[in-house]
Amino acid sequence: MTVAERVMQPLVDIGQALDQRREIVLRWVLWGALLLLPPILLLQYELILARQPRLLYVGGGLALLSGILLFFRRIPYRFKAGLLTTLLIITSCYNLLAIGVNSSSLLTIFVVLLLVFAFMGLRAGLAATLLFAVAIGGMGALMGTGRFSVPSALEIYVGPTWYGLAIRYGLLSTIVLLMSLSFVRVISRALHDQLALTDRLAAERSALLGRVEESTKALTLTAEISRQLTTILDADALLDALLGQIQTMFGYYYVQVYLLEKETNMLTLHGGTGQPGVNVAGLPGRQVVPLGVGMVGLAASRGTSIVVNDISESNIWLPNPNLPKTQAEVALPIVLADEVIGVLDVHHHQLNGLTESDLATLETVASQLATALNNARLFEQAFQQATHEAQINRIAQRLEASTDVYSLVQSAAREIGQALGAQVMVDINLGELQSQVLKTDIGRLR
Repeated sequence: MTVAERVMQPLVDIGQALDQRREIVLRWVLWGALLLLPPILLLQYELILARQPRLLYVGGGLALLSGILLFFRRIPYRFKAGLLTTLLIITSCYNLLAIGVNSSSLLTIFVVLLLVFAFMGLRAGLAATLLFAVAIGGMGALMGTGRFSVPSALEIYVGPTWYGLAIRYGLLSTIVLLMSLSFVRVISRALHDQLALTDRLAAERSALLGRVEESTKALTLTAEISRQLTTILDADALLDALLGQIQTMFGYYYVQVYLLEKETNMLTLHGGTGQPGVNVAGLPGRQVVPLGVGMVGLAASRGTSIVVNDISESNIWLPNPNLPKTQAEVALPIVLADEVIGVLDVHHHQLNGLTESDLATLETVASQLATALNNARLFEQAFQQATHEAQINRIAQRLEASTDVYSLVQSAAREIGQALGAQVMVDINLGELQSQVLKTDIGRLR
């Protein structure tokens, strides 16, 4: 998956992720209730049956509900948590009405509040807190005015009920302990995931910034090449300017261009960057490469780019004593109208330094370079044609301005000598026939 695809992925729902963590803790609490409630009810069966028989139904119902919520995992978390906390609040209020305000009822309320805050969130926890505050205040007022009587402390804490109270405290303490341990584990895992996510986002951001920077460089180079296509029409000057920009902008070790000579079917070096380029150009045998030899020759003969990111593992890479720092190299054919006219050769001083982004950018540069070289060639041909025609017109004008055969011959010899870059010797002892022939030949030149 690319960086862009990862960046475009939808963000994770924070609320959903939090509910998934809460559900883990809820399962621990349900297991605790399922395993501990039945033994407590059995141990206190006779006492509960004699004094508060409804607690048997409440306790049994909670145990049954815990089992259902555990084994039916398709039930939505919010429904499970809401149902459980609602029943716990009702049970706590019933317990408060049954035994009044004491340490047992307050501890039960405290544990239930913890569960509500943990499983339902802040708002539900505050609502439950307000409800319990009203219930405790009302019960305290009733107890203070004597309108509500509770069992004496002796009946509750001594005799046959002491073990029931101990088991109740043990159950509540176990639930709190399990919930606390689960929350510690969940929080630790959440912190670990958060740190991993932060590191991943930092890496993604760095990679994305690198891609943006490379794309910006590529666009800048492409725009610069397009500008120079219209301003530099000399092939050698164009290559010197473009190769230097490619090396400087992307930090390559060395950049050079070979052009294909159709007469010899050989690749000839026409430009290289920096002092290595000067050294390579001056090295006998290095400025000419046969087709199919080395990376440059193979790229030209196959018409496809050849990339070697580790020269030590390549059997087609040829060493160059003037380029000792080369660790990676790519040769890209310069193609014009489905015909290879040259090769763009780029060297990098780092192993695996040539990325897919580099290859895409350099292929675009090679395509533009083909257009630039073709424009320079057409301009040179047009310039030579215009110069040739201007010379012919000048010779014709001089000949037409001549008044006698001797000045005619002298003007012709002088102009032809200038056009050919050589000294022309003419015998001026010409007859009428020779003069006529000369004029006829000059007319053909026109």
